[in-house]
Amino acid sequence: MSEKLKPCPFCGGEKIYSREFRGILEDALTVLVRCAGCGAELEGAASHPQEDICRAAAWEDATGKWNTRVERAN
Repeated sequence: MSEKLKPCPFCGGEKIYSREFRGILEDALTVLVRCAGCGAELEGAASHPQEDICRAAAWEDATGKWNTRVERAN
């Protein structure tokens, strides 16, 4: 994981948990990111025959999704 997870985009909580797990496809990896405060969660995933490339891509997907903030109009 190259980028640090930001606080929860919904509640601002800083206790963010993550874990990775294999699915039914042998060369696929899913990363689950979850806020301990409000329970918000998302998944990032990747598939690649090379383990290190697969892991890096899955973490990049999850981190990118979690850290993306939408600007709100005032």
